[in-house]
Amino acid sequence: PFTASPYEPETVKNGGIPGVGDKDGPKSPDEEDTDIKVAVIGPNGEPVDCTVVDKGDGLFDVSYKPTKEGPHKVVVTANDDLVPGAPVPVDVFPNGDASKCKASGPGLEPKGLVAGKPGTFKVDATRAGDGDVEVVVTSPNPKFDAGVKVTKRGKGIFDCE
Repeated sequence: PFTASPYEPETVKNGGIPGVGDKDGPKSPDEEDTDIKVAVIGPNGEPVDCTVVDKGDGLFDVSYKPTKEGPHKVVVTANDDLVPGAPVPVDVFPNGDASKCKASGPGLEPKGLVAGKPGTFKVDATRAGDGDVEVVVTSPNPKFDAGVKVTKRGKGIFDCE
């Protein structure tokens, strides 16, 4: 999930960010009679589920997790009137494809690693699409814990240690 704000907080006193609010809409503590509604519309017109959290200061945090790539619209209304800047277009991009990543380097060789010294390797994700790389080391010994430091070196290229 990610969070976005479709307007400047100074512009709309009651706040609200992308998502689908409850039927009656959350109320601003500053303006109890203001009906705030937020909605995210997917590329085929389908609603996108979200979570709305009233921050208690007249602003609301809304998070959502799109399930389809493509253009989405975020609609925020106050008393059935669009707030300034709404609807907001949001482009959702596809997730990266891990099967198109390639890892190589001395830290992945079956022999030659020395205990206490880092095993380094690179991950080439240039053909996998946008996204970050996460590396997890597993071992038959449950007490073994090796954190891996991943450093992005360029678009789709990551150094691991």
